[in-house]
Amino acid sequence: MTPLPTLATNICEVAEISVEQLKSKRRFEYICMVRHLFFYIAIKYHRHTLTEIGKYLNDRDHTTVMASNERCRMLIDTGYVVVSDLIEKIVEKYPEYGLILTPKTKTYICRYCGAVHNN
Repeated sequence: MTPLPTLATNICEVAEISVEQLKSKRRFEYICMVRHLFFYIAIKYHRHTLTEIGKYLNDRDHTTVMASNERCRMLIDTGYVVVSDLIEKIVEKYPEYGLILTPKTKTYICRYCGAVHNN
């Protein structure tokens, strides 16, 4: 099990954001996607508890972590391009995280109409 600070540093390095941005309350789309992915990886591959993860990221509630994890799982299942690209970069740089993602197609959610489009 990778400690949360190490996991956060590694993911932020690949995503090219700071750990402070990951921990912040800001809701910029890209930072939120990185945060969702951090929650997902910490829960699924490293077995950290929801409360433990929430406390690490500025005392967030465990239900916030749970909702974010579900959101990331949904984005991975649909092949959302931002999350897919981040996962590919993480797998390339840190293969020990054991992430496996082979989306059939990459899709994205249109900001204008809200529909899902194939890339």
